[in-house]
Amino acid sequence: MGKAKGIIMIAAGAIVLAVGIQTFVSAPERTGQIESAVYLENGKVLPENNGKIVIVSGKLEAELPLEDSVTGVKLPSPVATRNVQTYESKTIDNETTWDWEPVANDYSEEGNGGINTPSLVSSTLVAPTKIGDFNISEKLLVSLLRTKNFKDYDYDALTENGWNLFEGQDGVSYLSRSEELPLKMSKEDTITNKYKYGSYEGRTRVFYQTIASDDPLIYTFIGTQQGNDLVQAKDLKITSVYQGVKTAEELAISNKNASLGGLFLGIIIGILLMFFGIRSLRKNIGG
Repeated sequence: MGKAKGIIMIAAGAIVLAVGIQTFVSAPERTGQIESAVYLENGKVLPENNGKIVIVSGKLEAELPLEDSVTGVKLPSPVATRNVQTYESKTIDNETTWDWEPVANDYSEEGNGGINTPSLVSSTLVAPTKIGDFNISEKLLVSLLRTKNFKDYDYDALTENGWNLFEGQDGVSYLSRSEELPLKMSKEDTITNKYKYGSYEGRTRVFYQTIASDDPLIYTFIGTQQGNDLVQAKDLKITSVYQGVKTAEELAISNKNASLGGLFLGIIIGILLMFFGIRSLRKNIGG
């Protein structure tokens, strides 16, 4: 076991070191992609840029509210996350407990690649959004952070659509078709509440996360212009989305700094992993 651990650490160290070096070596290619991109300050679509990589900055203008077609919930955010969980049992060492488990995103064609999925599973929700004349691709918008737990529900609309609203002990507002939801059940509760908690198994709850309300919604996107659409660029080696307005020069500097940081971090972590891996290997061989 000790020998295997040492070998794994050495291999992991070598991989981390190689990734750091590769990040640094590929920096000129990424810088070249930034320098060759067309920088557009006003979000103006120009026919001569069709098919080219462009950099577009500005304030997001979304068609709000963003409505979830599954629940009817309306959200004041260009991008949101629908989190779906079911109450499930787990048996470990003959002890059964129940807890809320996430229902995974459906990335299939039927699930629309995990974006605006038309069934009750976890999904990223995206509203039609523009910067200037550009329609920003859903696949670019999914990179925006959603950290605020949404609570401002229209209670009457929920009731009309058959949803009940619950306030969790964690401060999160949950929706469910069920009239009662259980709390997380610990092992200490097993004997006294096994029948009660088991009866809840299979129940579903939903909660949403949106972009923070104080986010100015000003971003810089790098993508390919296709008509009036800004879409993901193929073989792009750099980050596609940045918060705030970034000039081409700022992006180039950021890329250079990230490359140097990746190199140094890769060297340090890689060497440490290999060092401890070799030491562990020698100790076990010697033993």
